[in-house]
Amino acid sequence: MKIAHRRARWTRAGLVCRSIGLSCLAVAGVGLAGCGGASSPKTVASLNTPLNTAFVLGGESFAVLPMGRRSQPLTTFWQLFVRPARGGHWRLVTPPGVADNGGLVVGSLPGRSPRLEVGFRASADLGFSPLAVSAVGRIGWAAAGVLPGSFADYPDSLAVTTTGRLALVGTAGGEVLSIRGGTGAKWSPLLTEHALAVSPAGRACRVEALTAVALTLSGQFVGAACGEGVAGIFVHRGTRSKGWTLVRLPLPRGMGGGPTRVLRLVVDGDGLGAAALLAGGPAMSTLVVARTVTGLSGPWVASQPLVLGHGARLVSTSFGPATDVGVAWSTSAGGLRAAVGDAPGRGWEVLPSPPAGTADLFVGPGTVIDALAVTSTVLTDWRLVRSRLGGEGWSVVQRLRVPIDLGSSG
Repeated sequence: MKIAHRRARWTRAGLVCRSIGLSCLAVAGVGLAGCGGASSPKTVASLNTPLNTAFVLGGESFAVLPMGRRSQPLTTFWQLFVRPARGGHWRLVTPPGVADNGGLVVGSLPGRSPRLEVGFRASADLGFSPLAVSAVGRIGWAAAGVLPGSFADYPDSLAVTTTGRLALVGTAGGEVLSIRGGTGAKWSPLLTEHALAVSPAGRACRVEALTAVALTLSGQFVGAACGEGVAGIFVHRGTRSKGWTLVRLPLPRGMGGGPTRVLRLVVDGDGLGAAALLAGGPAMSTLVVARTVTGLSGPWVASQPLVLGHGARLVSTSFGPATDVGVAWSTSAGGLRAAVGDAPGRGWEVLPSPPAGTADLFVGPGTVIDALAVTSTVLTDWRLVRSRLGGEGWSVVQRLRVPIDLGSSG
C-alpha cells in the first residue's frame, strides 16, 4: 500500500521504516534452503486462482483486493478491508509501511481469540516477504518476522496456529512447503513438490504443483494440482503418521478422468472441519465445493458441479462463515457472472450479473451477499437485494475512497 503520509524504504541489509504501527525488521543473513528470490510458481495447465478473496473471522468481515491502475504491477496496490461484526461500513486496515505491489496472502487463527496474519509477496526490489499480525476485534499491527523468498501466488499460501506457521513458497523449481515454530524460530523446508510427487500418495494424484495449505492442531493439509481425475487434498497428522495421505473424495460427473486443481483450502471458523474449492473437467471450467462431514478426521463430500464455461477467468473466490463459497468470474465474451454454493450434495445459486468492476464477491453472515467493485482508488459495496415479489438486484450501500498515491511504485 502507498499512502501519502506513510513511507517505507527496503534495503538488502534490512528495513528502514517511516511508518506508524508496524515495527521494523532486520533481515540480513536470513536464509531458507530450497527457496530463492521472488520466483513465481511454474504455470500449470489449469485454472489459476486470484488473490482476491473475502472471509469472516471472529464475526468480522475481511476483504483482500487490488486497487490503483491495475493494468500495471507497479501501479497496483493490494488492500485489506474490515467490516465490524455488528455491521457498519468497510474501512481500510492494510498494514502500513510495506510495499504490497506483489499481493497479500492472509492466514487466520480462529477460536476464542482470533488472530490475523498478513504476508506481503515479494515484488520488484523486495526480495523477501514480511509478515504482520493483529488480534481480530482491535486491529493494530505488529511485525511477525519475514519469509525468505516469496509466498507462492495463491491465496492460501499462509496458514497459522497457536504453535507455528506454514508457508507455501514459490521457487523456480516448484513450490516448497515451509514450517516455522514459535517466535524467533527459523523457517525450514517441510515438503517439496517433487517429494510429494514421488510419494505413494503423490503418484496416485500425479502431482503437478502445490497450490494451498491449511494448518490445524491435529494435522497439516496441502492442496495440489493433479494430472489424474482425483481431488489433490493431502493430510499429514504429525510424527506418528506414515507420511502424507491422499484424502478420499468422490468427485461428481464432469470432474473425473482429467486434471484437477485445488483452488482453495481452508479450516472452518471453529477449527473442527475443512473446506476446499476444486476445479476440473474440460478446460478446467467446472468447480465443486468439498468439505469434511464430521470434523477434520471424517470423510469429505462434494457439492454439485458449477460449469463456468470455456474461456472463463476467475475474478475472486471467497468463503463465508459457514464455509459457503462465493465465486465471481468473467466469461469468454467479457461479461461478469457470480454464484454461491456449498456442500454436501447441494447445487449452486447463480446470482444476477454483478456490477462492472467487481473484484470480490463477499458471502457474509445470514443472507448477506456483497459485490465489492473497484474503480481506481474507489471501493463500492453493492448489496444483493431480494424483493418479496421475487425480484433481485444490486444496490449501493457504501462508497469508500482510498488514499493511494498513484505516482508511487511501492
